[in-house]
Amino acid sequence: MANGNPKNKKSPQNQNPNRRTMIVGGSVVGGLIVVVAIVVLIVARAGGGGGATFDYAKLPRLGNVHAPVKIVEFGDFKCSACKYFHDNIFPQLQQTYIDTGTVQFYFMNFPFIGPDSTTAAEAGLAIFHQRPSAFWDYYNAMYNNQGSEQVDWATPNFILRLATHDVPGINYTLLGQEIAQQKYKSVVEAQYARGQQLGVNSTPTLFINGHEFLDFSNWPALQAAIQKYK
Repeated sequence: MANGNPKNKKSPQNQNPNRRTMIVGGSVVGGLIVVVAIVVLIVARAGGGGGATFDYAKLPRLGNVHAPVKIVEFGDFKCSACKYFHDNIFPQLQQTYIDTGTVQFYFMNFPFIGPDSTTAAEAGLAIFHQRPSAFWDYYNAMYNNQGSEQVDWATPNFILRLATHDVPGINYTLLGQEIAQQKYKSVVEAQYARGQQLGVNSTPTLFINGHEFLDFSNWPALQAAIQKYK
């Protein structure tokens, strides 16, 4: 699946929460990719309707590990639609379902907007591997301080300043070193590849107990989906 040039793509605004979608150029190539994507989806979701599988133990988790509903978000820290989800839907999800023991929430990286999307993803994993719960401080801080999709704002210096201010209890020197070394590059690439296998082409994309859920800005629909898999 080709990315295209992110700076030529229309950026959704927070008041218009459209999913941030990858654009594929070329009708022939695009058609072939669509066919391949359909085949991959059929294979990935085959097996009695059980849904996609994830290695949950290796992902940042928020909520009780015994909660009956598992939600995975594929996101990009530069994605304005992901910020909309974080600001408007996630607080309701956390208060109503995560904190009450119904949902365990996970995050996977799907960085495609710009090169600093990958930097932000790798930094998040570096923080997660230092102190797992600190990832969620980073998650909140990145969306609360998100810049434009058209600007490379998620630089190592920006991330280190942000972490020093908003992510307590980690080794900031080590964080800087691991960002510079791209220590978690292969992990980010593997998460991105898993998203592609599942047909993810926009962010945020949610999977609820392995089943894709696209209407991320529709709180009643999300509630209904959670009840379905509860």
